[in-house]
Amino acid sequence: MKSLKLAIFLFISAFLMQSCANNKPETGSESKANILVEATRIITGEVPQQFQYVGKTTFFNKNTVASPISGYVAEIKIAYGQKVIKGDLLFSLLTKEEKALTQSFNSGLNNGSIDIHAPTDGYISELSTFQSGAYVQEGNTLCVITQDQHPAVLVQIPYAEKELFGISQSCELRLPDEKTITGTLHAFIPLVEPSSQTITAIIQPTTSQILPENMFVSATFTIPSAAGMLIPKEALFTNETLSHFWVIKLLCDSLAIHIPVEYSAENDSLIVIASPWLKEGDWVITKGGYGLADSTIVSRTK
Repeated sequence: MKSLKLAIFLFISAFLMQSCANNKPETGSESKANILVEATRIITGEVPQQFQYVGKTTFFNKNTVASPISGYVAEIKIAYGQKVIKGDLLFSLLTKEEKALTQSFNSGLNNGSIDIHAPTDGYISELSTFQSGAYVQEGNTLCVITQDQHPAVLVQIPYAEKELFGISQSCELRLPDEKTITGTLHAFIPLVEPSSQTITAIIQPTTSQILPENMFVSATFTIPSAAGMLIPKEALFTNETLSHFWVIKLLCDSLAIHIPVEYSAENDSLIVIASPWLKEGDWVITKGGYGLADSTIVSRTK
């Protein structure tokens, strides 16, 4: 069927071309078509494909500071969001017995208090106990210290697109202030989200800049595509349901013919198309073709 259509099209094209040649005016006094269009030639090349996802910054290096005893918080030396250095005093705790002795003799802290120090540098990203005198059980979380030296970006990628990207592949990260930095795909978390069927990718920003946690970031991956015929996006036409696509080719520089096409890749300005009835160098309409009927006589602006 395709061969038959191709043969018919080639026959009609040849007939029209011959008619164009035979019917060329001998003088320049002929009237031109009223419909003016702009057109461009088809070129060959390749269009890099871009895939964009929304991610969020996070920190994996978090240290939970737990109470080593059951007792009372005698003193709190930190505040939420505070920067701490390894070894800084965070809390002083009293056992039940020491608390009772302190109250009996009306004396302040004594040598029986237990001091809790920061196990690492970072900032206090969670503070479970905000006031002294609170009772805590052994093992209860007192605070969480987050190390901000190595932020990561987590993005949800459709599982079907996972194989398009390789580990260590670079990408562009766009921040809310429109600044861009580069990132590297570090790993995939082997867990698919049931409803969306997406998998979490870990992207490591390649920058010394400290990024705040829970910030939304746009991640763009670029991969090359196969070579093919390229047209501007404005030269591709479609129906209302986006089920059929075509370009409008110019025959004899004035006859506008609808040519069905398929496209395989695109970027912001170009589209890779395929059609047995097109070749490099053919003219296709870019402006003035909307609503233009097949086999309309037009004039191409120079």
